[in-house]
Amino acid sequence: MDTALLVARILGPIYLLVGIGWMLNRAHYDAMLADFTNSPTAMYLSGILAFGMGILILQFNWIWANDWRVMVSIIGVLGVLEGAILLTFPKILTTIMDALTARPNLMRFMMLLAFALGAAFTWFGYFA
Repeated sequence: MDTALLVARILGPIYLLVGIGWMLNRAHYDAMLADFTNSPTAMYLSGILAFGMGILILQFNWIWANDWRVMVSIIGVLGVLEGAILLTFPKILTTIMDALTARPNLMRFMMLLAFALGAAFTWFGYFA
């Protein structure tokens, strides 16, 4: 099985459910984000997970073609960047998260982005 297809099959339903959950339970997700930025342990573990998963994706899917598989590579790069920031400069991410949560329209965009990525990855992973 193609690596991009495997990653899409895993990340698609996750992003789709996160997007739906975020839309349906906004207060819960807001509370979770506030709790996350106040927990150094959660930020550290998330950094390890994001960095590790990003590296893993890029090791097997370094594809910069003119098709949907480039989205998987972009997710890998973003995972590496997020993990690196969480592990080396956690205060920067706290500042970014505070700025995001202070702007409801930007948070709404993030919800829709998670949903759209989930729908796209699910479509390419299972139906295309």
